[in-house]
Amino acid sequence: MKKIGTIVGGLVVVLVALVVAGVAVLKSMDFNAYKGLIAEEAEKATGRKLVIAGDLNLEISLNPALAVEGVTFANASWGSRPEMAKLKRLEAQVALLPLIGGQVRVERLVLEGLDLLAETDTAGRGNWEFGEPPPKAEAKSKSTAGGGPLPVVNLVELKDIKVIYKDGKTGETITAALDYLEMVAKNATTPLHFKVAGAYNGAPYKASGKLGSIDALIGGKALPVKAAVEALGAMLAVEGRIADPMAAKGLDLSIKLDVPSPPDTVKAAAAIVPGLEGVGPVPALPIAFDGKVQDVPGGYAVQDMKLTVGGNDLAGRLAVYIGGARPRIDADLVSSRFNVDELLPKQEKAAEVPARAEPAVGSGKTRVFSADPLPLDGLKAADVNIKFQGKALIAQGMPIENVNLALSLAEGRLVLKPFGFGIFGGTVGGNLALDGSRKTPTLGLDLDIKQVDYGKVLEAQGLKDIAKGKVDARIDVKGTGASVRALMAGLSGKARVVTQGGRIESNALNILSADVASALPMVKSEGDKDIRCGVIHFNVTKGQAKARAIVFETGGISVVGTGRVNLATEGLDLRIDPKARKSSLIKLAMMPIMVGGVMADPSVTPDTVETVKAVATVVGAVATGGLSVLGQAVMGETSGNVDDTDYCKLALAGKTVVRRTPEASKKTAAPDSKLPSQQPRSVEDAVKGVGESLGKSLKGLFRN
Repeated sequence: MKKIGTIVGGLVVVLVALVVAGVAVLKSMDFNAYKGLIAEEAEKATGRKLVIAGDLNLEISLNPALAVEGVTFANASWGSRPEMAKLKRLEAQVALLPLIGGQVRVERLVLEGLDLLAETDTAGRGNWEFGEPPPKAEAKSKSTAGGGPLPVVNLVELKDIKVIYKDGKTGETITAALDYLEMVAKNATTPLHFKVAGAYNGAPYKASGKLGSIDALIGGKALPVKAAVEALGAMLAVEGRIADPMAAKGLDLSIKLDVPSPPDTVKAAAAIVPGLEGVGPVPALPIAFDGKVQDVPGGYAVQDMKLTVGGNDLAGRLAVYIGGARPRIDADLVSSRFNVDELLPKQEKAAEVPARAEPAVGSGKTRVFSADPLPLDGLKAADVNIKFQGKALIAQGMPIENVNLALSLAEGRLVLKPFGFGIFGGTVGGNLALDGSRKTPTLGLDLDIKQVDYGKVLEAQGLKDIAKGKVDARIDVKGTGASVRALMAGLSGKARVVTQGGRIESNALNILSADVASALPMVKSEGDKDIRCGVIHFNVTKGQAKARAIVFETGGISVVGTGRVNLATEGLDLRIDPKARKSSLIKLAMMPIMVGGVMADPSVTPDTVETVKAVATVVGAVATGGLSVLGQAVMGETSGNVDDTDYCKLALAGKTVVRRTPEASKKTAAPDSKLPSQQPRSVEDAVKGVGESLGKSLKGLFRN
């Protein structure tokens, strides 16, 4: 035993002596003498020159280190500059003892002052391609393939790094600069801390945080994540864990995003993505987002989402599924305030254009309903399920309250059921179905409007002191067609609008009375502008809208309309017949009006026979100071112009309404033969004025 111990001790001494001698020899060697050999071998392998201008040092210890300085590597012969890469300094230090166990542990890796140019020529060949491609190595079988543990790096330092990419075909240049990157981990089982700063195409960025250990990443264990990023004028914070980092599964990450100035962010992003240069204008409203990102079967979801854009907010859940035949979006969202007008670009006032000649009545050169195919292909691009509740919304200046809607889109079939909201003191609700999956799309709309204040609606459009009151409406229609024009041509259903108890605030009734009120101010009638009712009721069958009731009554007049609208041709065939509900001078000028032409260019003409009688009577009244009309009233000669039938009762009950025919004994007396000689010209002017006034109103209605 003593002899064995002596032998072992002697061997140890010999080994130590050899190691010491080897270290002494290595330390005494000048490795700079090998720079030429290294450059020669590099040129043989790549065909490019490698120059090591600085020192090449090797420090021998338990943690040997290699350092090299002043390295340049030549570019391709066709390159835009002589050097493909320039390096100021490279240093690496490796722990020696772990190598005995087969583990590579890099104590320190430093790369400083790297300037790398990657470019292609006009044929698309890259400067990183060296001669002929090497032959493909034979694939090793799984039994012989090696797979040792990955190296562990305790400290990585990258400083002053610049990488430039030039596309020889397009001329595009991308520049990525790295001011510094530092990654530190004590060992393979401790968290990895990092910090980085640089710029991409001139847009600065920086980030810091920590990740889980290298062992966790390699072994597929849960990876904790915590990071803060500043880029493009925005700030992003991420914290949470990834259960399976290699497969990007098991996400549970809290995300916070702040964009103080979206216009500045978009401007900075345009330096990276050229296509964003034309985006804008972007509202200068700060954006803040807070939510939890998780993966779900087939996709990803954002839970507990909170989004604010200025004073607007949106919260709830949003999920995107990408594993099926089409992407699917599910959302359940709520909002306390959302002003759509603040988010849309400001509309500039349109420049005034010279007036142009109106098209001929019935010429067919203009149409209201477009014949362009409906853009329904987008309905088949994705499936969508959205539920939304909004307390207060603003769109086009109109305040909308208590929005509640459920939207579903599946295989090209869009359904809004239900949808409802409050507006101007009333409510709007119903459902809509648009089936774009068929060869010929179908549309169904069931709309119910209750007690909407139309006075406020008019004021919102800048029309003040017109009328006040509330309106109800019910629209239930169905149609088939590939364009709006085709849909209207095949439309069937009904439309009904009702108002009661309002008041006319303007001189709108003077359109029907040819402004004779100003000529005869001595005649006044209380309650003439109080609205008893207004009813518009159309039944629609295959594009033919027939008036069941067109009734408008105030305390002093009743207006009854009849006729139809051809939705296929947009032709109008309506008769509007106003009558006095009591005998007074102003009502005697009321004239039946024929509305024809087409929606885009309606024609308005008085009913010739009835108009001549009414206008002749009024002209005579003006000429005699009203005495002749008063005399006619006393004698019962004006009863044909007075109709006290309760048309509101009929219309509100859903009855078909037509003007009552007066009895033969109550027909209007013939015009006085002693009218002034200027009567024909006065009648013509009055008729022309009525036609022009109502015509302009109808054209504005259909065109807007």
